[in-house]
Amino acid sequence: SLLHVLEHAGIRTLWRDNQTGCKGVCEGLAFESFEHGDVPGTCTRDGCLDKAMLHGLAERIAAQPGDQVIVLHQLGNHGPAYYARYPAEFRRYMPECATSDLDRCTREQIVNAYDNAVLYTDDFLARTIRLLGEQSGRDTALIYLSDHGESLGENGLYLHGVPYAIAPDTQTRVPMVMWFSPGFAADRNLDIDCMKRESHAPASQDNLFHSVLGLMQVQTPEYDRKLDLFDRCVAPG
Repeated sequence: SLLHVLEHAGIRTLWRDNQTGCKGVCEGLAFESFEHGDVPGTCTRDGCLDKAMLHGLAERIAAQPGDQVIVLHQLGNHGPAYYARYPAEFRRYMPECATSDLDRCTREQIVNAYDNAVLYTDDFLARTIRLLGEQSGRDTALIYLSDHGESLGENGLYLHGVPYAIAPDTQTRVPMVMWFSPGFAADRNLDIDCMKRESHAPASQDNLFHSVLGLMQVQTPEYDRKLDLFDRCVAPG
């Protein structure tokens, strides 16, 4: 996997998980699970909110010298229990569907619960960016990419998992967000204005593997420059 290539190149990896594991992607590498965590105010016997994965993260970063790549595997907006993905203060869109049995809710309630979960993901990303920005003496970056989208009643479909060949756009068009500290952008000669222009061009999950290798300056036969989203925006020098 990408993480094994990075680790082989001397870049330490860490997978922090708030789901049910990494499906072999991080096998044999550093792994921490928060599925049944005990972070006060964030975890219950039913599980943890995603911000639990930020608990102690600054200390883990500080304890490891050199380059690092850390994966935060969220519960995110996974259904059908959208209501369980966010705390009470994020119940902005109401009425919400407060059950996993979507048949007992209206479409409006389901969409409201999902949108509340999206708000919480936004907050989680903001917290993560702030944490990275506070790492003294380190150049930091964040890439956020969903693994799938979600149907919320369009054409009578809910959740996800429809075979890709016939899946609707709501399940296959996913968000990607990036952030770079000024030091990181400068060190890599990364033209942020160029990245903003390129953000309108088509991209897919196939780009992630090669883009991270390029961003971390890993030289390997597995790297394909044509699939590196950053390659066209790295200034010479």
